[in-house]
Amino acid sequence: MENQASSSHGTPSVIESVRFDVPAGIVAFLVAVPLCLGIALASGAPLLAGLIAGMIGGLVVPLISRAELSVCGPAAGLAAVVLAGITSLGSFQAFTVALILAGLIQVGMGVLRLGKLSGWFPTGVVSGMLAAIGVLLILKQIPHAVGFDRDAFAVEDGATSPAVNSLLASINPTAIIVAVTAIASLIGWDKFAKSRGGSLVPAPLVAVLVGVGVNEIARLVNPTFGLSGEHMVVIPPISSFTDSLALPNAATFVRTDVWMVALTVAAVASIESLLNVEAMDKLDPLSRRSPMNRELVAQGIANTISGLLGGLPVTSVVVRSSAAMQAGARTRGAAFYHGLLILLTFVALAPLLERIPLSCLAAILLVTGYKLASPFVMKAAWKEGFEHFLPFAATIVGVVALDLLKGVAAGLVVALALAVRRGLGPVVEVAQEEGHFIVRLVRDVPFFARAELQAALDSIPPAASVIVDAEQATSVHRDVRETVRDFKKNAAKRSLEVEVRGLAGVS
Repeated sequence: MENQASSSHGTPSVIESVRFDVPAGIVAFLVAVPLCLGIALASGAPLLAGLIAGMIGGLVVPLISRAELSVCGPAAGLAAVVLAGITSLGSFQAFTVALILAGLIQVGMGVLRLGKLSGWFPTGVVSGMLAAIGVLLILKQIPHAVGFDRDAFAVEDGATSPAVNSLLASINPTAIIVAVTAIASLIGWDKFAKSRGGSLVPAPLVAVLVGVGVNEIARLVNPTFGLSGEHMVVIPPISSFTDSLALPNAATFVRTDVWMVALTVAAVASIESLLNVEAMDKLDPLSRRSPMNRELVAQGIANTISGLLGGLPVTSVVVRSSAAMQAGARTRGAAFYHGLLILLTFVALAPLLERIPLSCLAAILLVTGYKLASPFVMKAAWKEGFEHFLPFAATIVGVVALDLLKGVAAGLVVALALAVRRGLGPVVEVAQEEGHFIVRLVRDVPFFARAELQAALDSIPPAASVIVDAEQATSVHRDVRETVRDFKKNAAKRSLEVEVRGLAGVS
């Protein structure tokens, strides 16, 4: 296994982690519940299967993974894969067998150290995926913010927005008031907390309390003014748990079609998880790097357990991870607390959650979406240059117009097309000269050389003297520059002396 993720700014103390991770876990939980239910609905699976996956993703993955800011659960990007799998296999019970096998395949991928595949995705594509999810959040939460809740579950990506005429006819003034006051309290509390040097209560949690309070006041003024029914979070009753739980049928383990679905789920879930963890590492204020091979093992074990209990596939999910991070999450504790709260939902919390208007949750996600896809993000991507911005833009268009995986594929194709013209072949050379390790970058260095360079840098023993020499390179992609910059920044942890030549802004 790889070493634990570490921070160049120090590891949070236990007290600090609990202080921030408990409220952040609550926020992630509030966001996760309607998403878990909605994804189950879109997948053609029992509603409880979504909550089971959310619970397993929260309680199991953090115990094994070292991705500190990742929150796991069912992902909307897999809804189409699950629906197709259930349809082709004939039942959800058969699909759960495929999920068990998919989890075991993921464990095998981690043991074989295939987590390095994430290094083949340029940061332009990862950044574009984050921005696209932000755009989708805004597009899909606007209907809920104004009271269009005929489909009372919000999903992270997938179906197109409702028709404008239908939306206008369904506008609910109370829902708008709840959403606006929640957004105002979210922004206002965030500014207040920053002016005071921080707060024990995160802004999203304040927004939920304000939204619930506004709706309760509306009910007191006039019962017809208050939001109810399809406008509220809905939790299946505990009495439905036994009926909804779909335990796997062992007789289907030998079916060829089950294995084909298992391979598909393992591949799609692994790629989505690796990309999401990579994306959260980019946003981590403590600059920690997650061990990807260990992440595959953690995801695989979680999916095996989820299949055994009748749940949906588990992956790392950016929306819930971003919501937790925005609420102040420091470690995997936030993900664990969110899973623990989902477990408590089965027992005692459903009546409280059903007091939360969907427009209130929409307000939180609208702000999260804006932070992921703000004009400042677009401007920063443009400033990074042509080879970064084109894959970035292609990924956004693809994810918004199609789905997450197809959009990522579109961005990757664009990035590869730009890289092909640079020529192929080894671009990293390692040698020992006069007591120094010399890591040379030669010719044109495209983004996918990042994995090759990272492997070369990781092979250097502690307490060595290293020279990264790019003077023979005609051009170096920004992703490779970032890898060198990170290596130099963290060199002291391995007692390395690092000199960089020929890379402007890194030397």
